[in-house]
Amino acid sequence: MAWNRIDQDYSGFKGQALSQWHEITGEEWDRAEGRRENLERLLQEKYGHDRQEAGERIEALLDRL
Repeated sequence: MAWNRIDQDYSGFKGQALSQWHEITGEEWDRAEGRRENLERLLQEKYGHDRQEAGERIEALLDRL
């Protein structure tokens, strides 16, 4: 799934992502503003992933949607 589709329905993606990544708060998701690079940074901060791994985890979630 292309990120531009997520950009159009960020609230739907947010619900799915919150169920997977429990350590990220709703407020933090809101601050990410639907931007992939912001979400990657959140995953790096909260879960200790490097940038590549954060991107792979995002892609894996996108593939399941």
